[in-house]
Amino acid sequence: MNAVYHDVVDLLTDLNDEEITWLYHDIQEATGESIRYYGVEGYDKQIFNIFGFLADKSLLMVSGGGVYNSEDDFVYVEYIMQSGNELTFEELSELSDEELRLDPPINTQQVFKDAYFETMFYRTYVGVSTGESGSKTEPDYQLPCMNMKHFYAEYVSPLEYMYYQGKGAVVIAKYYEGAFVNGTVNFQGSTQDVQVVVQKNITQYGTEIPVDHDQNNTINGNFSVIVPAGNITLQIRRNIELDQNAFVLKNVTFNDALESELAPIKDDEAMRIKDNYSRFINISIDPANIDGFVYLDNNDNNEYNITIDEPLENILVTLLEITEFDPNLGQPLNVGIYITLETDDEGYYNTSNLMPGYYLIRAEMDDFVIHENYIKIYSGNMSYNISKPKLGNVNGNIYFDSNGNDKYDVGEEMNNVDVELKYSTLSGITKIVDTYITDETGSYSFSSLIPGPYNIYANKLPNYEIDTGISIMENETTTFNISIAYALVSVNGNTMYGENNIANITTTFLPDISIENNTGKPDAVISDVFGAYTIKLYPGLYNVTINEIINENGTNVTYTYSDQLEIQIGEGTKTFDIIMSKIED
Repeated sequence: MNAVYHDVVDLLTDLNDEEITWLYHDIQEATGESIRYYGVEGYDKQIFNIFGFLADKSLLMVSGGGVYNSEDDFVYVEYIMQSGNELTFEELSELSDEELRLDPPINTQQVFKDAYFETMFYRTYVGVSTGESGSKTEPDYQLPCMNMKHFYAEYVSPLEYMYYQGKGAVVIAKYYEGAFVNGTVNFQGSTQDVQVVVQKNITQYGTEIPVDHDQNNTINGNFSVIVPAGNITLQIRRNIELDQNAFVLKNVTFNDALESELAPIKDDEAMRIKDNYSRFINISIDPANIDGFVYLDNNDNNEYNITIDEPLENILVTLLEITEFDPNLGQPLNVGIYITLETDDEGYYNTSNLMPGYYLIRAEMDDFVIHENYIKIYSGNMSYNISKPKLGNVNGNIYFDSNGNDKYDVGEEMNNVDVELKYSTLSGITKIVDTYITDETGSYSFSSLIPGPYNIYANKLPNYEIDTGISIMENETTTFNISIAYALVSVNGNTMYGENNIANITTTFLPDISIENNTGKPDAVISDVFGAYTIKLYPGLYNVTINEIINENGTNVTYTYSDQLEIQIGEGTKTFDIIMSKIED
């Protein structure tokens, strides 16, 4: 019989989910016997290795060739050394006797492999794991039977297991073949590609918690899932790449007291005993409506008061639907509809019939972005007011860091420097917001600025210039000292062999390190299809080199060049043609 239990696993794994389900269903009918419950307790984790050993999968209890083997399909042993290093069995085996004397193992710990988190025991008792593949860990909470298609937690002990705080001592899971619920999901007559998730509540931590089971991504709006008995819920989601932060479009609960398609699922349906164990439902997503006011918050209470606050008219309010996010960066990958609104003389905006979901909302005033945020817009009516941020200021000194200590020191001030404060609009246009000319103190100042990112361009041409970014904070004065640099010189020319221009040649410009305080900075440029190049370099003495292999008419040739280029302060532009040598293979 042990061989039967062992070998039947290989036979069953050749069957798909429905085939296994019907096989067990038929066995129950033929025998009149059924096993519908699977019980686990916290203590089972302590003896998990015994389960593996009895299933002829564990090597943890086996010695081979006199060497203790510390790994099986689910667990491996990690050795903690006196130094605190954690070594695998293989790493420990590679240490010499001398190394072991200097740093002996003083303890061991079990580390669970990914396969452990997919076992029936773990998925029933804990249900969830954290981390990526290869580094999963067990959380300090449990959602028993999470994402299990044919089992749900019928009972979770209100008492915690003594060794695992936050986890019930016992979980009893109930098996179900599953009734079929088929249907479509649409929004205003158009089918939607969304995810339909089966949820069933469990009583845990003194409250009702929904746990996910079967799920199905719709194709042309169509879905099919299997469900257990009871008041189950179909949760409709989009942006599923965000995992637990997916957007919930709608919950459809089977709790209708009447005999309708939304009546609770009966046991004989979930067990597929009765002839009809399928239901069909159409799910319509209700539209979303949003309105609000854009205003100046005169009393600073972060709430719009029509009698106190000043409404702002002609403010552009845009809504951008986010259809897909990058799950790693959280940034939008794909977008849907784009709506532009404008506030009226009361600062009011509104729009309706939106597909519920994540949206980027933005408000612009005279090309300046005064508000930007990601919001969830749900079915029904929603208000979202926007207050103009308090203005900010910036001041500081323009200086030349003559002693090279990367900070402003008295005596380094630069006078007669033209300072421009610039702002880049969403359309890509750079606006000059304000200008300033420094006096002998080198100071500059800009005030009454809408918070956000700006650029400050300071120049005293032809010798000095700098272009640097700065963020203006709301209702704050930022002190920002600016180290001006030598102005870049535009170097242009051709990469040539004899009198012919050669295309796609990489030229490297490296500061000559033999020159003390060389102000040059390394850079490189590739000549275009006509053999011409342009590069902006800081003044200094450069070693210019080329070592480029090019295939010409089926033959590899090497173009080389090595010489120096001196760029003076304030040159502005410089022409530098490069005459290369050629070596044919």
